[in-house]
Amino acid sequence: MDILVKAAAVAIVSAILALIVKKSNAELSLILGISAGIAIMAGASGLISGILNFIYELADDAGISRALFSPVLKTLGLSIIGKLTSDICKDAGQSAASSAVEFCTVAAALVISMPLMRAVLEMLRNLT
Repeated sequence: MDILVKAAAVAIVSAILALIVKKSNAELSLILGISAGIAIMAGASGLISGILNFIYELADDAGISRALFSPVLKTLGLSIIGKLTSDICKDAGQSAASSAVEFCTVAAALVISMPLMRAVLEMLRNLT
């Protein structure tokens, strides 16, 4: 996967540059790390459409509504965003903000997954 090689190269180069710049300008070092993360995510975003198409194909073949997969995919996206944001806060020395982001991510994931939990509960009720 050549995207992984490119992502690794961007990450290593930005990490080395950030270490060099950090001694004279810590803020610029943080911005460099965030920019590298955004560039890597933008490069990897092309992989997502193939994954989504495969998941939807499986759902169609299994006769499962795509609406049931939506909460799972949204939760996955939330977890990725939450983790990256939390790590950025930690890098900036803001551990309290990092913990708050992690809490917010968990709460949002629970809210988003409620329709899926309701559907499972309804299926269980119909079995009895």
